Amino acid sequence: MKKIALIVAIAIGGCTNGVQNQQNGTEEVKTVQQETPKAEETQAPVDEAQQAMTESMAPNEQWTETAVEKRVREIYEEVNKYSKVETPAQELHEKYATEYFIETYRKMWEINAKHDQETGGVFFNRDYYWDNGMPMPLRVKDVKVELLTGNMAEAQFKVESEDGVMTTDVKWSMDWERGEWRISDWMGLGEREESLMASMEKYIEEYGK
Repeated sequence: MKKIALIVAIAIGGCTNGVQNQQNGTEEVKTVQQETPKAEETQAPVDEAQQAMTESMAPNEQWTETAVEKRVREIYEEVNKYSKVETPAQELHEKYATEYFIETYRKMWEINAKHDQETGGVFFNRDYYWDNGMPMPLRVKDVKVELLTGNMAEAQFKVESEDGVMTTDVKWSMDWERGEWRISDWMGLGEREESLMASMEKYIEEYGK
């Protein structure tokens, strides 16, 4: 009888341990399942990135040479409103330049203010790139546009004085930003075949230390 009782006890004990192990195993599986991220949670950042990329692209109606040319002419119509006063560069920047250009321009002038005219004011003492040193009002002609990517374009054109005596070639790099085409750089200003953005960045690097 004692042997039978012992065998029964062992059998019951084994069944109990088996049930406990099975329960523990179930709990472990549940824990792993709870830690596994849901599919929609892992997909959300991708969707946000795609949305941001889409918003940075010019819409179809603006992704045309005609739309960019129209924007160039609109900007100079605004510039010509200041024909009898000094061109308010900062105001025009806020309206028509990219955020990076505005930020770089402000930083350059902060540094410029800490230097005298010999070290800091020679190159940037006048916002010549808006009127190119010509009497205003100005006329825009021969606009040629090159579409580069979904949010970048280049516009080359001539700017001339109202009487047609003075003229200069201008090239703008333009980015689609904040829902419109904005200027990110000036190049080819008369005899100065250089990037205005590169000049400002170089100025900041040399004098901003």
